[in-house]
Amino acid sequence: MTCKGCMKVLLALINVLTIILSMGMVAFGILCIIQSVSFIPQLNAFSSELKPVGYILVALGTILLGLSICGCCNSIYRSRCLMYSYMGFVSFVLVILIGILAYGIIKRNEIREMGLDNIGKSFDRVRSKSNDNMDQAIVDTLQYNLKCCGWDRGPFYWTRGQMEGPVPASCCGVPDANRFCSISDENIKTRECRPKMAQWWEKYALWGVVVILGFFIILTILCLVAACVIRQRSPNEDGYVYTRYSDHDTEKTGTTSGYNTTWL
Repeated sequence: MTCKGCMKVLLALINVLTIILSMGMVAFGILCIIQSVSFIPQLNAFSSELKPVGYILVALGTILLGLSICGCCNSIYRSRCLMYSYMGFVSFVLVILIGILAYGIIKRNEIREMGLDNIGKSFDRVRSKSNDNMDQAIVDTLQYNLKCCGWDRGPFYWTRGQMEGPVPASCCGVPDANRFCSISDENIKTRECRPKMAQWWEKYALWGVVVILGFFIILTILCLVAACVIRQRSPNEDGYVYTRYSDHDTEKTGTTSGYNTTWL
């Protein structure tokens, strides 16, 4: 198989995988819109707040689906119009991804502090009982999964420094927003959530975002390179339109009847 043939297979394979991914995004987005994510317990508490995310996923998945279908058609038919459109859109996506990655790396400390401040405000609203379901879900999810209690000062964050008082049950390993436990409970967690959340951000969230964006950047570059290679057609390949000489033309030129070739 020639290099160009390998690139055709690579481009088709990448676009097929992207079609599957985009269809999954659309399906999950629809589930978020109709608030039917009960099959994921961690997201069930956020079901009413996931509708905007669902619309974004459906829109993004639809765009990716159209782009992937266009890429598959290019790898098979090599239409010049589709090829240039595909390459232009892929280049645009590549620039956006590189810009997002560069901005995230440069502003990572500001983004981390902004995120921590917003989470801290959710903890404050839950403590002052001025919260909504979203705040309660965030607090219970973090305390249960990170095995911590309170944004700072540990369990005393919830009792405002007092030795007694109600503490969310998630501090004791029970992810139930309607239950409480006490500071004297043997299962209560004593670590603060803020340093654990900052550590989790540095260890998983930051590098996870970098890896995901880097993967899509590499994938986009491969699509662009493959499209460029496929676009370069040689005279030996199907890139000509064959037209038959008319008898009138052959009389003028003195040639026999045959075919003329025109490069597309």
